[in-house]
Amino acid sequence: MQNQTSKYNALLEMSILLHELCKCPLLNKDAETSLTTVQARATTIVAHFEPEGITIQQLSKILKLSSGATSKLVDRIARDGIIQRIPSETDRRSVVLHVTKLAHSLSAFSNEKAETFLNLLMNDYPEKERNAYLEFNRKFTERIWELVKSQSKV
Repeated sequence: MQNQTSKYNALLEMSILLHELCKCPLLNKDAETSLTTVQARATTIVAHFEPEGITIQQLSKILKLSSGATSKLVDRIARDGIIQRIPSETDRRSVVLHVTKLAHSLSAFSNEKAETFLNLLMNDYPEKERNAYLEFNRKFTERIWELVKSQSKV
């Protein structure tokens, strides 16, 4: 179990780091809204839990931060209008985090930049290989987020 968890954590970290590298405009001080690396990571995680949302406890488990540190992180991101806290329908002491329309527009901009980055990175690869990689990457990313969601519920 320990070895599988360690592999899972390594794959998740690799996927998130590649994601951050491709989406560096979100971290760029010249962007409309800039985020720190940790804020961008938290926002990406919250977005992957849409439409049901994610609790601060789940987010803190994924980020490996205390609930207090995660709550302060969420406060800073929420102040920028990127995520919002919605009172839980099942537990009045809890909130569920959701991304806002601003986050969606930043994500669209960031996805466009990531696509440009990947095209530059792979422009000398044959189209068949490029398409195979992109399909593998899409499936790999889906699988990673399925694991993240299942692990955060434990």
